[in-house]
Amino acid sequence: MPLRRKVQVFLYRKTPDGLRILLLKRAKTEKGLWHPVTGNVEAHEGLLNAAVREVDEETGFDVSPEPLGVTFTYELKDGPRKGRYHETAYAARVEPGVTEALSDEHTGAEWVSAAEAETRLSWPEQKRALAALVSRYQ
Repeated sequence: MPLRRKVQVFLYRKTPDGLRILLLKRAKTEKGLWHPVTGNVEAHEGLLNAAVREVDEETGFDVSPEPLGVTFTYELKDGPRKGRYHETAYAARVEPGVTEALSDEHTGAEWVSAAEAETRLSWPEQKRALAALVSRYQ
């Protein structure tokens, strides 16, 4: 089974109330999962270009992602997304006052504290990437 490449990008803001993280609510899941920007790396592109493209597609933001130094590999054994994945985490700063333009992949978006983001994220790998972001940018 081939290894598919993915990226996740945590968008963050520094506000007087502290670090705020943008989480997106996935439209195509009954679980209502919250997550950072995520997406597949296309065959013709590098990881950084995929991160920029995914952020633009999912939020409309033009950002300059920075690697968080967190990568992980996982396997989905059932369902339409069955396969092996290798995911690389990035962070990108978004200035306060700029509003996201959500794609139809999502039904909601919220800027939350890092502590709230940790409670909403479902996967330990996402929490590990969030912790790397907080330690670097807080």
